[in-house]
Amino acid sequence: MGYCFIGSLVFNTTQKEEKMKAPILLNYRNRVLEWMGWIGGILLAFCGLPEAIKTIFVGSCALSWGLLLMWLFGEIFVLIPVWIAIKKNWLVMNYVANIMFVLVMLYYKIFGG
Repeated sequence: MGYCFIGSLVFNTTQKEEKMKAPILLNYRNRVLEWMGWIGGILLAFCGLPEAIKTIFVGSCALSWGLLLMWLFGEIFVLIPVWIAIKKNWLVMNYVANIMFVLVMLYYKIFGG
């Protein structure tokens, strides 16, 4: 048995009522976390887009080889376990988008305009 506070009113609650509230709160929390994951995944996935666009318009990539290669292999090595084991769509989208942006920059780094 517990107590439910609403303003200055105090109500007795039974264990059954408390158990009924728990799934609703967990479901809401899970939805909030899922949305946070999607928003973060989208932002991280497209953070390379401005540099890829600049690279295309300028016709060359000013980023160092070390950064580009570490970025590419880091994305690939993280994508593999996420794809196989974790299976979170927003993570997969993040890594695939970043791989595409890095490949654009590598293309311009190797071949120029």
